[in-house]
Amino acid sequence: MTLELRDTAQGDRALLAFTSLRGLVDGCGDGQAWVAVRGHQLDDLRARSGADVILWDAALPVDERRTRYQEGAR
Repeated sequence: MTLELRDTAQGDRALLAFTSLRGLVDGCGDGQAWVAVRGHQLDDLRARSGADVILWDAALPVDERRTRYQEGAR
């Protein structure tokens, strides 16, 4: 599995986590790849990925959201 990290305005590397699929689609687009994990696994994933923080339900800027209809998306 490959995890996608984001840089925050404060310079931290962030792992995005969402409390619902609707929140993920609204914040990242309907073409964003995702995997469901149990909440207690997140800190281990954060540490193993090199992320500094976990951001909950954070929306990406509109121009960075992925749609199903982008070139190369399935």
